[in-house]
Amino acid sequence: MAGIHTKLRSKLAISVLLSLAAASAAALPNNIPFKQAAPDDDNLIYRAIAAFLVACAAAYAIAWLVKRYAPGIRSTKAPNQQLQRLEAIRVTQRTTLLRIRWGNEELLIGENEHSVSLLGKRPLAEAETTGTPSPETRKP
Repeated sequence: MAGIHTKLRSKLAISVLLSLAAASAAALPNNIPFKQAAPDDDNLIYRAIAAFLVACAAAYAIAWLVKRYAPGIRSTKAPNQQLQRLEAIRVTQRTTLLRIRWGNEELLIGENEHSVSLLGKRPLAEAETTGTPSPETRKP
């Protein structure tokens, strides 16, 4: 007899669950609205891509302007400047020749990874008479 009662209880529990499921299904609308892509969403993607391209073009233009005109901005010399680099030539990957003005002299300096050597010097008046262009008259 106990077995019959447990079968009835399980059938009753199943029927209650089925009736609750049917009632909750009847309460839900037949068509559940899902988010559909609006036509404006596609337009937003194109606007984002266009804004990115405009930002890239602006960054490129600023970099080009700085590269083009920054050497002229930086080349202003101080009125009391005693030491000035006139030229630098890279001879090898680790060796450089430098022409430097110091006071009233022009120095030729050789530089490598191990040392710096004075290769020659001459008075500035002699350097100007030999025809070497001064850094102010030389064009970039």
